[in-house]
Amino acid sequence: MTRPLQVGLGAVLVAVAALGLPWWSTPVSAVPLDELASWHASTLLGAELIGGVPALVLVLLAVAALATGLLAGAGRLPSGVHAAVLAAAGGAAVAAGASALPGAGPWLTAAGGALAVLSTLTAVTPGRRVALALVAALPVPLVLALLGAGPQPRTAGPFVRLAPLAYTGSLRSGAVALAGPAGTALAVPLAGTVGYAGPGGLATVAPDGRVVVRAATDGRDPGRDPYRISGMWDGHVVYWSGPDTVTVRTLDRDTSAQVTGVSLVTRPGPDGSVWLRPTADPDAMRRLDLRTVRDTVDAAALPRPASSPARSEVDPFATLPVEGGLLALGGLDGQWRLRLYGPATPVDLPACATSGGRLAADADGVWFTQGRADGNRLVHLAPDGTRTTVDARLPGQVESLALGADGTLGLLVGPVGGGAGLWSLPAPETHLTPAPCA
Repeated sequence: MTRPLQVGLGAVLVAVAALGLPWWSTPVSAVPLDELASWHASTLLGAELIGGVPALVLVLLAVAALATGLLAGAGRLPSGVHAAVLAAAGGAAVAAGASALPGAGPWLTAAGGALAVLSTLTAVTPGRRVALALVAALPVPLVLALLGAGPQPRTAGPFVRLAPLAYTGSLRSGAVALAGPAGTALAVPLAGTVGYAGPGGLATVAPDGRVVVRAATDGRDPGRDPYRISGMWDGHVVYWSGPDTVTVRTLDRDTSAQVTGVSLVTRPGPDGSVWLRPTADPDAMRRLDLRTVRDTVDAAALPRPASSPARSEVDPFATLPVEGGLLALGGLDGQWRLRLYGPATPVDLPACATSGGRLAADADGVWFTQGRADGNRLVHLAPDGTRTTVDARLPGQVESLALGADGTLGLLVGPVGGGAGLWSLPAPETHLTPAPCA
């Protein structure tokens, strides 16, 4: 073989082997959620990122390039055949590598593959200088992908999209999009601001738009899809670990407790509690204080509030535990109401007519989304009944709300109407305008 062919063959083998390195696919997790995300057979050779069949094709092409190179070197095969196989292997390897890198677009993948094919084909032609120039240019697409600045934040009025939400692939650090099937993710308070909780784990978004995975699930199906993680409060993650079992894991201390016999669980509220519905007593909910739960407890043994929503009245993600009870936004007696449960008699709050939505709470009241003819809005209700609104249309159909410790309001927007992703509203109180009940 000529030296350019030897160099090309070596580059192909290295590129294919590099797909199996952990940094291609394993998120850097500060703490485990169930089990620390690790490099295992399902991610070997980048199968999780580029697909099992493409990974197998890359391996076969690399083996074919090695075999044809040995045969061509022994004079038993025309060098042109080896050059063609090597071109295919090189182009496929570089295209797969570029597509697996965070932020690589179709043009970058195509450019990498084209450079690989051209450089390998011209390596057997008399134009050695052209061949060497193309070989030298081969790393350019990969360098561009590694050094890319990432997407600029997209805005919609005062709302800023931190990262789009893709419905293919896996949640991984360094990507420019969060990943999770539609309707399976939540906005949660995380790392002092707002983050993302999905089937793959917990993640935040860096200032440059890159995803940072904070903790990863082990990929097992707990039998409670679509929402595996129910929420997070002050380092306590609440998630389904079995068909009727909820686990509370404290991330900073890596301790956990379990609640068994559960059929429904709300998100954690700002008071540090969740409300659960026991399978043994489905007519009344129970309150769980995340700060005091230890070891394993049966849901039916937890404290029973004086009043709680009926089974037909509660959406676990349109409810929110607060100091003094449970807020539930839903249809009651044919009308939409915001009701406080927990006291002996449920209390209807003066939230005006609404068409459903999601809830979040801060020290000054509760936030919820409200449908309007000219577009959905964010509404804030103070304890004294003062009602204000953000007079800007929401960027899409909000699936969940969360308030970060820095005061940022996070919104997880679903695919309906476009704009899917994790959005934020910094300093939301500065955007409020009076909106009294009519």
